[in-house]
Amino acid sequence: MLKVMHILGGRYKCGVATHVFNLAQGLKNEIDIILVLFHQGEVEQEAKKRRIKTIRLRRKMPGDPHFILDLVRLVKKEKPDIIHTHTINGNFYGRLAAFLSGGKVVTTVHTYMHEAVKDLYKSVFIQKMVLWQNDLTAKYADGFIATSLGIKRFLIKKGVPAHKIYLVYNGLDERIYEKERVDINKVKNKLGIKEGEKVFGCIARLVPIKGLPSLLFAAQRLSEIMSNIKVLIVGEGPLKAELEFLAKKLKINDKVIFTGFYPDVRPFLQLIDVFVIPSFFESCPYALLEAMAMGKPVIARAVGSLPEIIEPEKTGILFQNDEELSAAMVRLSQSPYLAEQMGKEAKRRVKEKFSLEKMCFLTKKVYFQVLRSEK
Repeated sequence: MLKVMHILGGRYKCGVATHVFNLAQGLKNEIDIILVLFHQGEVEQEAKKRRIKTIRLRRKMPGDPHFILDLVRLVKKEKPDIIHTHTINGNFYGRLAAFLSGGKVVTTVHTYMHEAVKDLYKSVFIQKMVLWQNDLTAKYADGFIATSLGIKRFLIKKGVPAHKIYLVYNGLDERIYEKERVDINKVKNKLGIKEGEKVFGCIARLVPIKGLPSLLFAAQRLSEIMSNIKVLIVGEGPLKAELEFLAKKLKINDKVIFTGFYPDVRPFLQLIDVFVIPSFFESCPYALLEAMAMGKPVIARAVGSLPEIIEPEKTGILFQNDEELSAAMVRLSQSPYLAEQMGKEAKRRVKEKFSLEKMCFLTKKVYFQVLRSEK
């Protein structure tokens, strides 16, 4: 049986962790999977709950040489056929460990790195250092999985040979999004959502790159036309207080609900009418695929790889600015039949193009192609 060691930071439970968990679920009968994390927390807890063999290594400081040696020793002990790296830290340490141990490396590029570092680090110097170390260790990777065509083009522009890049979209088991898990009326009552109110939902970390002020400005415009709306923002982050203040300043704080972080967002996806992504950059976000799997129409900014995933006027509406966002929200509020048809098409598209089976099949194919390639 093929043995694959996944390496990622694991500080936050995000789309990357979901991606690895989905791969582990879909390939559990075909591949022996080991998960290596650098941080204690929800990712480790969830991995163990799913019975994924998980090893956490302690890192004292960035670039810790003892940590790298510990990882090299672990690789030599476990002898994986493939080291599969994710996230900035996972890529850096995982690629170095593979180079020092002679292992084969596959890196999944989940996002546009130059935008990701802006989101993570305020210092321009640190941003440049992180990008430099990422580019430096990229030469040790034997293959790159791009989660969108936009990411693939980005990698080619960065100088990665095209023959080393494999396009594999994120995938999920759409069946788990068809199950009713909770009484939606109870959830609505708990959140203060009244019968007949249109609910626009967004699931995101509360950080600048997610563009959440745009959603609030659009909601303010919409509230001038329609009074029966609610905006549901699911997630946590450093901008929470700032966003709450903005909602109050726009006099829509009674229409905006900040739920905080929830590990299972399906109850919220069940109750919303329209899913909104106001982000300034995205690749192939799991939150979007989850919303589509639950038959929700989508309004998203036409950035990054979102135009690849959303079929304009078929599964959702793409916008360029805040005015177009508010116009799209008005349109779907006043056209329930259009919203329903877009939701049905969105569900169909996930089954056809973003299934768990397809992602796992193509990822396994990448592993074998990389194993056959020369170092």
